[in-house]
Amino acid sequence: MVRTAQGEERARTTLARQVDTARTQWKKTLWHLGNQHFAYEPGACASLAAHLKTRTDWLVVQTAVHVPPKHRRPG
Repeated sequence: MVRTAQGEERARTTLARQVDTARTQWKKTLWHLGNQHFAYEPGACASLAAHLKTRTDWLVVQTAVHVPPKHRRPG
């Protein structure tokens, strides 16, 4: 196998483009997931776990579950 500087640079450029594409796709996926309303916390965690099964190994995702406060009376 022969390696050249031009070939390595082309491979780096291709890899960088693939990483940017994957990052953009995951940002959109996580945005949509974050804007869904779930009835309870385990349902939200299960949905997140199902989505994370398809992620690549190099992608690190940090999450937090936000539970809005409940009011005793309407209004």
